Amino acid sequence: MRLDIASSQGVRSTGSAAPILTSEKINVIYPLPSGDVPAVVDFGIDIGEQEFVGLVGESGSGKSTAALALMGLVRPPGKIVSGEVRFHGQSLLSKTDDELRDIRGREIGLIVQNSRSALNPLLRVGVQIANVYLAHHKASKAEAMQRAVDSLETIGIPDARRRANSYPHQLSGGMAQRILIAMATINEPKLLIADEPTTGLDVTVQAQFLDALQTRVRESRSAVLFVTHDLGIVAHYCDRVAVMYRGRVIEEAGVRDLFANPRHPYTQRLLASSSNRRQSFRERASGTPEQ
Repeated sequence: MRLDIASSQGVRSTGSAAPILTSEKINVIYPLPSGDVPAVVDFGIDIGEQEFVGLVGESGSGKSTAALALMGLVRPPGKIVSGEVRFHGQSLLSKTDDELRDIRGREIGLIVQNSRSALNPLLRVGVQIANVYLAHHKASKAEAMQRAVDSLETIGIPDARRRANSYPHQLSGGMAQRILIAMATINEPKLLIADEPTTGLDVTVQAQFLDALQTRVRESRSAVLFVTHDLGIVAHYCDRVAVMYRGRVIEEAGVRDLFANPRHPYTQRLLASSSNRRQSFRERASGTPEQ
């Protein structure tokens, strides 16, 4: 798939396939007594079927807020003040909360960055995964639990039935994060938004998590918007990448094009300052140079 490179604000790359999600001119503010603070400015991105898209930028660039805005999930006091998001032709931001809840978890999945805060410490993880399935399907608890176990097996968790009976505190950080993959993909959504899901994991565990995610989304034929600050991950897993700076997308391109020929000065500095450009993600994960 050939992709064009966008080199100025507000210009986006699009692939040859029709996008499943389109968005444009999303603006998010945080009201303060001294005035509104813009967090996201005229954000727009298109995501094609089965496409793995990276959204990168330094901390505070607005990338997580922009990704959550696509699902109408900006946390108060933040507010989406304008913009349009269309998913399979449906206007998401004009829907009611109940209508959005029906889409979230079923058609659009979310993986957050902190599994410890996302998982309920009082419930076994299998029950939590099964509850996501029950929220969108008419099924018995036994059927939902079997689907939860199947979902764990699909992402390569050994002894899945025993793991399903574990509480979150009994799992390692990497295992708990993989539970979130099972939870987010049990309904085989067409789009998965992953908001810095490898934060806090060591690089070897990151590789295991990302391999499990990649396998799962390929099997379910999902598209992915992957929010991260790690350019090594983007280079290894993503098809296309958008770069954010001060709330705006300032460049968007195919991954190979962006790493070979960054157009925007900020992108150039971002790549130059990153050790990930000199050492691939796989080299960091294995501790040895790739052959």
